[in-house]
Formats: sequence, structure tokens, C-alpha cells
Amino acid sequence: THERLPGAPGEAVYRMRQEEIRNAARRVRELPWVDTDNLFLMGHDEGGDAVAEYPGTGFRARVISGSFCARGLRAPAGTPILSLASTEDPWLAANPPDSCARKAPTRSPPVVSKVLPGYLHDLSGAPDGRQAVIGFIKRHTRVRR
Repeated sequence: THERLPGAPGEAVYRMRQEEIRNAARRVRELPWVDTDNLFLMGHDEGGDAVAEYPGTGFRARVISGSFCARGLRAPAGTPILSLASTEDPWLAANPPDSCARKAPTRSPPVVSKVLPGYLHDLSGAPDGRQAVIGFIKRHTRVRR
């Protein structure tokens, strides 16, 4: 039906997703081989909503996939954001595929929307989707000299 489960504990799930991001960010920074200047935050569907809503710092840029930023964008100003969606995604049917960008029209830098044709929800299987993510990460990676 492409609908959320009736009676699902939505608020508890959103809080859990925020804690997952905080925990992962803290833990990954403890690893000696991690380049903390080049951490990217990416989420899909419910995870995409969590990435959009996460107000914390410490990420070079963010990628939101298969989400219409239901709870808005709370990324710190100056954080680059790529949003991926398809034109006919059944999970986003009532929302335009560039919803995340529309929710922050004056954001700087603006949200970059990559809208692919078709019915895909998970765009990781689409070559154009993968290339968009790879290109975005390459453009925003800080190269040390």
C-alpha cells in the first residue's frame, strides 16, 4: 500500500534514528584510520528523514535518498546537501520529488536535487543515482596537500 503502519511509534522511531546518528558519529571518530575532515552523512527513506532532521555538526555534506524531508531540514547552514528521488516513487506519491529543496528555498548552499525518471524508491541500483552520489562526494571531499 506504500503507507506507514497505522499505530507505529513514529516519534519514538525518529528519536531512535537521531540517537543512531549521534552514536555512529561519536564511534567513527574514535577509529584511528578515519579522516574526520571528510565524514559524509547519508540516509535512505526513514534514514533520509533522519539525515535531513539531524541538527548536529561534523559532517562535510549530506545525502538524502528516497525521502521528502517530512520533518524539514535542520542541517547546519553551509552544509551541502544532495537529495535523490524518482519522479514516480510510490512512497513519495503525494510529494514532489524535489520536496527537500522546496522546503529550503533560501538555503545556502542550496539543496541539490537529483530527480531520476521512473518508479524507483531505492536509487542505489540506478547508475545515474550512484554517479550523482559519487560526484557529490568527490566535489565536497577536502583534499589534504
